[in-house]
Amino acid sequence: MAIAADTFLALSVNRLTSAVRYENLYAQFLSVCAPEKLIF
Repeated sequence: MAIAADTFLALSVNRLTSAVRYENLYAQFLSVCAPEKLIF
């Protein structure tokens, strides 16, 4: 059970960091393509 929990935690952290990385890329994309439309 501990192994399953560790695996789940690792996958969750990996998904979270991937989401953050994607949001950063998306924000960079918006700032380059449409800076006047960027609302943060």
